[in-house]
Amino acid sequence: MTTRLNPSSPIPLYHQLAEAIRADIAAGALAPGDRLPPLRAAADVWGVNLHTVRHAYRALAESGLVRTAGRGSIVLRADSPTSPPVPDEDVITRFLREAREQHGLSLHDIRRQLERQIRGAGPEVPDVLEPRPIPEPRIGSTVVHVIECSTWQALDLAQQVQERWQVTAKPWSLERAGEPPAGPLVATYFHYNDIRARWPKRLAQVQFASIRPDPALAGRVRGIVPTEARTTVILCEREAEKARNIAADLAAVLPSPTFEIRTLVSNNPTTALHVAGKTQPVLFAPRIWGALGPVERADPRAVEVRYLFDSIELAALGERFQWSER
Repeated sequence: MTTRLNPSSPIPLYHQLAEAIRADIAAGALAPGDRLPPLRAAADVWGVNLHTVRHAYRALAESGLVRTAGRGSIVLRADSPTSPPVPDEDVITRFLREAREQHGLSLHDIRRQLERQIRGAGPEVPDVLEPRPIPEPRIGSTVVHVIECSTWQALDLAQQVQERWQVTAKPWSLERAGEPPAGPLVATYFHYNDIRARWPKRLAQVQFASIRPDPALAGRVRGIVPTEARTTVILCEREAEKARNIAADLAAVLPSPTFEIRTLVSNNPTTALHVAGKTQPVLFAPRIWGALGPVERADPRAVEVRYLFDSIELAALGERFQWSER
């Protein structure tokens, strides 16, 4: 285990340690049946405390990679470097909160830093156009839940709400069972029927708003194919209807005839990268991007379809709920 931990990284040390061990298992340096070093020995090797090692081992056990036996931990199976397990929502939420509160990082900052780490890039020079850090929510601030079809997109939209308003915005994925806690709810018009069917008595508490594809998407596509000639891009989604809807939305930022959008409906999103040309952009719907592994995200052809709240309607949210601006 030669990977070095970075104490100044926004990624918690236990998570860095767990990922380093996961990489060793995937590479075969640790085989099924091998024992992980005892807690104290591992803490000495890595230069961390016992709690950090214990937390890392527990995360690996929860993902099914190791099993705790007596006072030791045993590797159970080899991990796939291209299909890492998806952390549960509590881990994601806790990580994002720590990154925001302790390091002043926005979701955009975290994405960019993680992608650079995956690509093995060096330190980044700060950009003068960097989004300002999101202030820590005030104690007792209003809690609002932002509803979307996936945790990834719900997190992103919740971040946008919290950047604008003095509230604590929390994600709520429609993939979850149950319903959000009492309080204000924000959702997109696309899921109006879903919410009405699931929680008809909560419908009056929901403020719906429009979202639109990030205009910067065209620039990211042009970064892959700089020519001004007609460019064909692949849009990957799991469902045909959603793929058609997203393609229609993208026409505003990737207009014809400059761009041609071809949809690919598949339960295996990596298929899109396999069938695409060497320099052909592959767009992934938000929920598909959230489920991709780091190897796929690091592919230079891969582009996230990110949605932003309509600025006017985001302003209307605050007026509707009488929130204070940041």
